[in-house]
Amino acid sequence: MVEIAHEGESLLIRTYFGDQGSWDDIVAAASKSHTQSDGTEVRATLTLIDDTSFESASPAEVISLLQAPPPTYAFIADRQTFESSEMPILAIDIRNSGGSEPMPAFRVMPAVLADVENNLSIANLDFADYQNAADSDGIFRGFGSPQTTTRIVTKQRLLEAAADGNLTETILARYRSDLEKESRSEWEAKLAPDLRATHEYYASGRDNYWMFEEVLGLDETIDATRDGGSALVFGLPISYGRWGVYLDPDTLAPITALMTRMPTPEQQQASK
Repeated sequence: MVEIAHEGESLLIRTYFGDQGSWDDIVAAASKSHTQSDGTEVRATLTLIDDTSFESASPAEVISLLQAPPPTYAFIADRQTFESSEMPILAIDIRNSGGSEPMPAFRVMPAVLADVENNLSIANLDFADYQNAADSDGIFRGFGSPQTTTRIVTKQRLLEAAADGNLTETILARYRSDLEKESRSEWEAKLAPDLRATHEYYASGRDNYWMFEEVLGLDETIDATRDGGSALVFGLPISYGRWGVYLDPDTLAPITALMTRMPTPEQQQASK
C-alpha cells in the first residue's frame, strides 16, 4: 500500500474492485451537482483514490495511511457500497478513531453526498449531526423538510444571544471573539431533535481527541447534552479548527459550544 496524500479535498477511497462499471456509476452519482432546499447548487469536491493496493482494506487500515495531520473524516466505497442498489458510501470520523469504542460512522446516499461533503469541509456541521440524522439502517438520505429542520441564523442575532446561554466565561469569550472575526453574516443551522444522541457521540469519543492542539468545551458539551432535548446546530470555522455550537431553538442562546483546533504546520514540524 502507498500513503494517501490529501490536499484539502475530501477523500473518496475505493476498497472493492469487483465491478468497474459500478465504480464509474458511484463516482458519477457522488460528483453530480445537487440543488439544496434554498436553491443553492452544490457539488462535492473529491479526491478519488482508485488503487488496488487498498483492496479489502478496513477503515482502520485506510486511516493508518493518511499523512499527518489527517483529515477529520473520509468517504469509503466498500463492498456494501458496490453491492447495494442505493450505493451507500461509508463516512468515517477519523478524529474519533483509535479508541476502545467503535469508530463513529454512517452511510450516505451519493445523491446527497454533496451536502455532507460541503458542510463537513467548511465545518458548517459536525460529523455527529449527520450521524444522528441517519435513518434506522444507518444511511443518511437527507434532512427531510427544510421548513422543519433548518433555520437561517445571523451573526448579529448570535452575538446578541451569546451571553444568555450556559457557556462558561472562558468559552463565551473565545466563542464571541471568533464569531466577531468571522466574515460571514449568516449560517444555516440544522435541527438536532434529540441531544442524547449527541451526548453518546461525544462521551464515547472523549479519549480520542489526542490529535487536536486545543479542545475547549468537550466536558461541558457532554454534560449539557446528557438529558436530551432539541437544538439548532451550526459550525463556525476558525483557523485550523471549528466550533460546533448548539443553540436554543427559540432564543438562539448557546446551550453548549465545542471548539477543536488542529496543530499548525509549524507545530506539527516542531513536534517531530
